[in-house]
Amino acid sequence: MKEILVSKSDAGTRLDRFILKQLDRSSQGFIYKMLRKKNIVLNDKKASGNERLEENDRVKFWLSDDTFETLSTDKSEKIKAIQETGRSKQNFDFKANIIYEDEELILVNKPENVLVQKSDRKDISLNDMLLSYLAEEKKIDKESLKSYTPSICNRLDRNTTGIVIAAKTLAAARILNMIINDRSIKKEYLCIVSGKAKEEAIISAWLRKDEKSNTVVVDKDEFKAAKPIKTAYKRLYTDGTYSLLSVELITGRTHQIRAHLASVGLPIIGDVKYGDKDANASVKKKYGIKNQLLQAYRITFPKLEGDFSYLSGKIFESSIDKKFMEILKEYTWQHGSPED
Repeated sequence: MKEILVSKSDAGTRLDRFILKQLDRSSQGFIYKMLRKKNIVLNDKKASGNERLEENDRVKFWLSDDTFETLSTDKSEKIKAIQETGRSKQNFDFKANIIYEDEELILVNKPENVLVQKSDRKDISLNDMLLSYLAEEKKIDKESLKSYTPSICNRLDRNTTGIVIAAKTLAAARILNMIINDRSIKKEYLCIVSGKAKEEAIISAWLRKDEKSNTVVVDKDEFKAAKPIKTAYKRLYTDGTYSLLSVELITGRTHQIRAHLASVGLPIIGDVKYGDKDANASVKKKYGIKNQLLQAYRITFPKLEGDFSYLSGKIFESSIDKKFMEILKEYTWQHGSPED
């Protein structure tokens, strides 16, 4: 017999899904058969599988050790693979770039040229680095991975820098995904654009993604298969040629900030897909900049209830990217210096 005590991170999970995490090599049919025969019980009582678990519930498996091991993947191999991946990471110290961490979540400042999720098996992603860090710090082990594998909750383009949010527990993943999807968490971006922007504006348009080219098309008028987009910005500084903007996404679509600003004559400096070629060539020659100057620099949590109420209204910021600062210090900006 094996007994598993339900952890805080598994609270709220359906019993059948919890069992399938433990016996991930079995089938649903086998699980329900074991429940009917009372070979798997919840708090010493027969269960149907659709019960929602609470912290400290007890799930007992009246199965032989051999059967349990045969039907359960050895997570120690996963830990070993995670650590091997971590040793392969290059030019990025995950721990040094953590903005905030508690038992539920991590906020990390992502540099440019780092993928959040793999696009190819050989890629080393930020998600890999997250797991490697947690394994090295002994914050995950083979038992915890049976319940939940920590993961990144929001995405940034490969060459966009700034705050990325990761959930360390299943409960955190549920809350974070909810406030990201309903857009109640406020995310603000900094970017340097070519052109003198208005002091502030809310712009609307229509956007369609081209899967083949991994680009988007934006037009002010509705067109076939396009989705509505809305972007707000405030001009922080300008020298008449370039402008530093604070941008908030009201809707969230692929490449929205980059393509939307470009469509109104404010292309982001360094953006090879939607930017101005002459402006990009100029900053590349002078500063060596090859990627878009776009940074997710601030997030503000909405009001939250229960276990996550401690995050309500909290604001987190990342330090301004070095390449941003190099350009900002170079020019004389209206409304004073960015360092004022």
